[in-house]
Amino acid sequence: MRWLVGMAIAALGIAPAAIAQPPTAGGCGKGLGRRGSEPQLRQRAAQNQGLQPLKPADGSLATASSRLEVGSVALTLGMPEKPVLAALERSYRVERARGAGDDWTVTERSGEMIAVVSFGNGKLDRAAKTWYASSGPEAAALADRLYALASGFAGDGETQCTLGAKPYRIGTAVGNILTLACGSKSIQLNRLRTAGGRVSTTLREVLQ
Repeated sequence: MRWLVGMAIAALGIAPAAIAQPPTAGGCGKGLGRRGSEPQLRQRAAQNQGLQPLKPADGSLATASSRLEVGSVALTLGMPEKPVLAALERSYRVERARGAGDDWTVTERSGEMIAVVSFGNGKLDRAAKTWYASSGPEAAALADRLYALASGFAGDGETQCTLGAKPYRIGTAVGNILTLACGSKSIQLNRLRTAGGRVSTTLREVLQ
């Protein structure tokens, strides 16, 4: 459902507030002692997760909010082109996209495209990862309604928004709810799965 979040954010023209992330390896940051500096701890955590230890252009290690992970490769803006492409080519088929720009498609061996990376002056200046893709009518209808909601909020000047995401349980049913709260109104995308396996998805405009 993250592709839907991206559509809403793009339509509203906002930068969502940071969502709480689980603690990184090494604890809360106090008393690091011999365990090493915070960048070293982040590098160890990335290696434990199987991520390629590429570094950003400034030589530091990126935080989760400033990197995009494509498989085992953690990307940050400003990375040099050749190391990025070489790292991606270890697991994927990487081909130059059609057009005048320095754009490259990243595709699974099965043929499914999962990302596009773009470079300017030999440095990474954009990376887009596909979380969901569908050509079905139901997905198109949901995307159209989400766009209409987001456009309405933006048209009303409701652009100071907070993004939230959390799981919940109702009896034996479990669900996930995504909320984009803008003042007294919010957009909510909800997915609920019953114990019998039935799944329902709802998109709501809420005044509260």
